[in-house]
Amino acid sequence: MAEASDTESILRQNLIDAGCDMEIVQQCMELSHGKKTAEMKRILTRHRKALLDTVHAEQKKIDCLDYLFYKMEKDKRPKGSPPEQNWLWTSAIAAGGRRNRPCASESDG
Repeated sequence: MAEASDTESILRQNLIDAGCDMEIVQQCMELSHGKKTAEMKRILTRHRKALLDTVHAEQKKIDCLDYLFYKMEKDKRPKGSPPEQNWLWTSAIAAGGRRNRPCASESDG
């Protein structure tokens, strides 16, 4: 059977591993002593949402890169066009700028 201190250190380490800052770790440790699991769940749910928002923001960046790779492959510069022609810039202008790109932020338009 696990000792109380073992349980506490496991909880503390799990919170740290989950990316909780020291304030959240301390709050949760205090709440766990008072058996206030509903409050602890609310704090951890808020932290989980923040982590998920970060994941979604990073996924959007990856999507932008994937779109760029797609455009690079699709819009390869035709043979004989001048090397100084910036095919990506002209593609963006032809597409109407950032507003029409799937990875443009909503504040762009």
